[in-house]
Amino acid sequence: ERAYVEYFKVVMDFPHGDMKPRAQKRLAQLESKTGKKRSKQELPRLPKIPAVTSTSLSRVTDIRHWSAQDYTRIVIDVNDQIEYSSHLLKPDPAIGKPPRLYIDLRNSALDPSFAGAIPIGDGLLRKVRAAQYKPTVVRVVLDIETIEDHKIFSLSDPFRIVIDVTGESRKRLPSPGKGEVPSITLAQQLGLGVKKVVIDPGHGGKDPGAVGPTGVREKDVALAIAKKLQKKLREKLKLEAILTRKSDRFLPLEERTALANTQKADLFISIHTNA
Repeated sequence: ERAYVEYFKVVMDFPHGDMKPRAQKRLAQLESKTGKKRSKQELPRLPKIPAVTSTSLSRVTDIRHWSAQDYTRIVIDVNDQIEYSSHLLKPDPAIGKPPRLYIDLRNSALDPSFAGAIPIGDGLLRKVRAAQYKPTVVRVVLDIETIEDHKIFSLSDPFRIVIDVTGESRKRLPSPGKGEVPSITLAQQLGLGVKKVVIDPGHGGKDPGAVGPTGVREKDVALAIAKKLQKKLREKLKLEAILTRKSDRFLPLEERTALANTQKADLFISIHTNA
């Protein structure tokens, strides 16, 4: 009787599920053995399990990306902290499937405004797509062109999941030339040469940072210092100096570091004045 109840629950609770035909078959087999088809009224009453509603799930609101020659960053924005898992799938030429990296976001729902797929085509990733894989699971899939390594981590306030993939982009590989190889210094050979610096003035826009007793805001002081530092690095050390922001605008942390990575900076300087 218990087996009959469980199969009946599958048919009633998941009318569009892939296991419904199998459950119906097993019900028919059990009914043929007993010679009696049971009605809903004959089944023992079971405690009702509360349905999962969209309001009880965290919402995946956006997916963003930045690309460089050998680096791509994907950021998944979620309105609340969630658990997630990832899996790397090998290519399947028989059905034309490329290698894929997918991330399952538990207890989450995809925002209806999300387009579903984002074309990238930077030589590392073909595209990123997302779908409601299960009623409580959003699956984000990265279709891979060619990557050597990947790293996944989360950031808070607000919560988001960051996927960094690295590799050698075949799309952007330079053709071999016959010119002379430029000479480099010993410091550069040892990785000690600094030619490009990214300067990051902390805070900005909606985030004022620390506010002094007279109303001075950290974001304004940090930007002023960053501009002076940029000028000195250019004039005195002849370095290429780039600011993550040149005006009073907000930048999330992952965009600041992504800029340094895409610019292939040798040094990243973050300026804060909250002491």
